[in-house]
Amino acid sequence: MLSRGVKRRRVVFFLAAVATSSLLATCASPGPDEDAGGDPTEDRSGIAVLGLTADLDTLNPYLSVRAATRDVAYNIYASLMEEQADFQDGPPSFKPDLAQRWESSEDNLAITFYLRPEAVWSDGTPITAEDVRFTQEAAVHPDVAWLAADVKKEIALVEVLDRHTVRFTFSRSYPYQLMDANDGVILPSHIWSRIPYSRWRSDGPRVPGVVSGPFRIRRWTPGQSIELEANPRYYDPLRPRLGHVAFRILPDAVSGFEQFLAGHLDFWDRVDPRQMERVLQTAGVNLRRYPDRYYGFIGWNCRRRLFSDSRVRRALTLGIDRERITRDIFRDVARVASGPVPPVFGTHLSRRQPLPHDPGQAMALLDAAGWTADGASGLRHHGGETLSFELQVNADAPWRRDMALMIQEDLRRIGVEVTIISLERGTYGASHRTGEFDAYIGGWRLPTKIDLATTFSTRAVRDGVNFGGYSNPALDEFLESIAGAPDFASSLPAIESALDILQQDQPYTFLYWQDRLVGISKRIQGARPNAQSALFRLADWSLAGGEAAP
Repeated sequence: MLSRGVKRRRVVFFLAAVATSSLLATCASPGPDEDAGGDPTEDRSGIAVLGLTADLDTLNPYLSVRAATRDVAYNIYASLMEEQADFQDGPPSFKPDLAQRWESSEDNLAITFYLRPEAVWSDGTPITAEDVRFTQEAAVHPDVAWLAADVKKEIALVEVLDRHTVRFTFSRSYPYQLMDANDGVILPSHIWSRIPYSRWRSDGPRVPGVVSGPFRIRRWTPGQSIELEANPRYYDPLRPRLGHVAFRILPDAVSGFEQFLAGHLDFWDRVDPRQMERVLQTAGVNLRRYPDRYYGFIGWNCRRRLFSDSRVRRALTLGIDRERITRDIFRDVARVASGPVPPVFGTHLSRRQPLPHDPGQAMALLDAAGWTADGASGLRHHGGETLSFELQVNADAPWRRDMALMIQEDLRRIGVEVTIISLERGTYGASHRTGEFDAYIGGWRLPTKIDLATTFSTRAVRDGVNFGGYSNPALDEFLESIAGAPDFASSLPAIESALDILQQDQPYTFLYWQDRLVGISKRIQGARPNAQSALFRLADWSLAGGEAAP
């Protein structure tokens, strides 16, 4: 452990990303409180250079649709508790953060949190129970439209008992109460309550960057860099061990990887499996591999006539050689997925076999659905319509285009015409949210609780990320059973039944489960990337030497 006199080291992080939206253009000026003009890194040495994969879309995680915002937000804002990476067989455990302790009521319908009295915001304002109450109110407000608001649905009431005590009352007892209370960071009510919820998105970029975590925003230049510095008012005087963190935005993943190999970056969390050997042969770096919560898929727009028939969706899955995709693109760090729950959650939930590559069965299903082959072109037609669709990929992920080419080739063999559309990431994501797509190659990182409702329930067409408009009342019933289970073990039969329906219906073609590969310079100490986060406990990272990467 560091003594109080040990110097914190200064770290520069590089962030590979796509172009940012015009909304961010107002954020180039320094963002922290009025004390930011001082030098919190004085007498600290050492610069590390790290690489990540996306720019921010906002500093407020409740308004964000990008994973990069979460990575930064959870290092500048504190939560009630710190979630641990032990979620594999049920709800994760927690360590104190803003809440120094907590207790459940005898009937298990309420949890009371006792906040640290010494905790303050970066502008010196004390952190109070009202900040917690206000944040929970904002998280579920329809004008804020937080994508994960559904996790708060069982919280019936949040009460301020005194300045540092807050009580959550739930509509029922269930295994994820602590997790749902904790989900999201705590916002400063004295800053954000001044703005009507309806204006958060328009006025948010001008809100002062008052924060509570180990780091604070020093400067954010959209499209170029995001610089953090140690928060001198953080409640733990021994953390962070890094004094300065700057995420610099690079044009694409390929250039980021090359900069890592050249020694310009000390951390790269998107190592292409096809490039593993190059990392292993590079001096001064380590390659870390860990099971991830991620799964890749093709999302079908079930509102389109072509994809409204589950026989067609199933046929398309059967027609794709997913073994070839995992072998050629991911080498031995991925396997064909049977559904949306990766093995990191326990092999008992991933034991079902994936649908096989079976072109004969695929063609039989298409015949049964009325899509018959034209002898001249080999393409299939039904009612004067050709079996043809556009498959979207994001331009900054070259491996997805490689996948798309394989899929195009496989499906052409069963009479399906695929046109590949490569889009800038912002346009790519926006088209999914508006439903303006036929199909797209994408991926989700499942939360640390098994949440299928946000992606596949009928309700999620409106309130979640069910962009394809898939709906099955039988699935909805099982999803409700999962949500209503008193403990994790009781939910398993309903989870299994839900996974069976998803495998039968194929609202997605589940492509692969992938382990994550992270390249780390040997100068970096204390990094523990895991399925919780590649930046897990960033405040504990330090440097072995003081020289910067070139």
